[in-house]
This record gives sequence, C-alpha cells and structure tokens, in this order.
Amino acid sequence: MAVTPVAAVGLGRNRAFDTSLGVVVDVANFNSFANNGRTFLVIQTGATPGTVSYVVSRKVDGKTVADVNVLDSAGAALAASKTYVVGVGGAADYGDIVTVKATNASTKIMVFQQ
Repeated sequence: MAVTPVAAVGLGRNRAFDTSLGVVVDVANFNSFANNGRTFLVIQTGATPGTVSYVVSRKVDGKTVADVNVLDSAGAALAASKTYVVGVGGAADYGDIVTVKATNASTKIMVFQQ
C-alpha cells in the first residue's frame, strides 16, 4: 500500500489553528508530508503513546541511516495523553517528502509550515 499523505497547514500571523484537529496516523502504511525546511509536526498521543519516528532514506558512507525517534524535551519516550510540537529538519537531511511512522493508532498528527 502507498504511504498516506498529510497536507501541511500554512501558518499566518492572524489565523490560529486548533491542533486537536490532527489526522489519525496510518500505522500500517505510515504517513508522509512535504518538507520545506520550515516544517514542524504537532503530535497528540493517546492513552498509550507508542512511538513516532521519521523514516530516513538517505545513505551515509553507503549505509542507510536508522529512523529517528521523536523524544520529549527531556530526551525520554513520548508520554500518554500529551501534545508535542517538534521540528522536522532540513530537506537535505530528511528529504522534500518526509515519512513519519507511529506505532499506536490513537496518535494524531498535524503538519505546519512557515
């Protein structure tokens, strides 16, 4: 199956967005979104948080780099029933299209770009 795309929301200076309106993740096929280098992700975890990671498809010294797990601000696993904001990283490292995978179907994401 194809990766499920998530449309990015463009931020403006006088429009507020309700981050609870995120998209439920596709745990089977993963999700993808465009990355302009000024992209960030809002993650809402459910009662069981699971993990969220970026799929890295580029190679360094001929080896594929491992997926990058998203951690909380203390460097620990994401907690249950929380809302997090995380930057994505530049397109040179993560690509113009980023694939994100989550392991719990109650997780929601929302993508923003500046």
